[in-house]
Amino acid sequence: SVPPPAAEGEDPAPEPFDRFGGPHPDQLIAVHRLMRALEPEAARLAVLYYLDGLTQDELAESTGLSRRTIGKRLAAIVAVARGVVAAEEGA
Repeated sequence: SVPPPAAEGEDPAPEPFDRFGGPHPDQLIAVHRLMRALEPEAARLAVLYYLDGLTQDELAESTGLSRRTIGKRLAAIVAVARGVVAAEEGA
């Protein structure tokens, strides 16, 4: 299951990627498929937020986009991820 981005006004950044335990190989495949399904800028935001643990405020500051735009783009990334997962489950 893909965690949704923080709601408007909230900004709990996700925990950084577990570099020690490591993901299951199926998770790596799913992430690879998601990255291929995203536009390059969306993939960059996904990595910075979900893997590197930047907050939405930090993303807004580093990209020059508004916090609201960051939230909308993260929500769109989650929608794409859900589509990738649904396609995997239907295959």
